[in-house]
Amino acid sequence: FFFSSRRRHTRCREVSWARRCVQETGILPYGTNGSSVNMVAIAHYRDMLSALKQAGIIAYVNLHHNDLPAYLRIGEYAGAYDEEFSIHFGYYADICFQYLGDLVPYWFSFDEPWVLSALDKMEPHELNTKPYILAHNYLLAHAT
Repeated sequence: FFFSSRRRHTRCREVSWARRCVQETGILPYGTNGSSVNMVAIAHYRDMLSALKQAGIIAYVNLHHNDLPAYLRIGEYAGAYDEEFSIHFGYYADICFQYLGDLVPYWFSFDEPWVLSALDKMEPHELNTKPYILAHNYLLAHAT
């Protein structure tokens, strides 16, 4: 269930929980450690999560659903392949916990990390290394 902050919030008796994804691209447009926080996006997620809480719905929030900011995918960074991915992800997670932590009792770091690792677009000659690099970096980021 998605509760928009622009619509009237009603209590849904059939739903006791909701799984939501907080988009890194919205919270941290540049996605790097120390980059600026989009407070408009924070306000949006606070409104949505507050509406869920007021309706008696428990929020389960996923931090990463394969939505890295473009800045981390191009240029000097190589997205989740980059050695500093865990540092950037840790910063993003800290921002989410700081601003949304009082509204979210349950967090997930990555949505199906094995899928992100094994099914990423790769050339045939990369299949022996890249899935393991991705899995390694996702595990490091999860532990941050």
